[in-house]
Amino acid sequence: MRDRAMSPSTSTMQVELTAAELDHAGLLCAGQGVRISRFAVFVPADAHGERRPVIVEARAVIGAFAVVHGGTTIGSQAWIEDHTVVGQPELGYAVGRV
Repeated sequence: MRDRAMSPSTSTMQVELTAAELDHAGLLCAGQGVRISRFAVFVPADAHGERRPVIVEARAVIGAFAVVHGGTTIGSQAWIEDHTVVGQPELGYAVGRV
């Protein structure tokens, strides 16, 4: 585990992991032909500290410095560009409301 950062709105710790660390923790399910940049970052825990796996289907690509949050499923042949944030949980008063 590399960095630990306090979330400004909660007192839980959010841990950022590389793809290798996420895989080692059993929280990465990657299909065949997946390409993940070594600079991609994964945040497996939500705001409540619950760890959620990341699923990356066949032939998907995750670019450098992309941030992927736990509980995300990236579809087959998807292309996640560099510096993209995927699956960030909603925070605030309107969560779950229209």
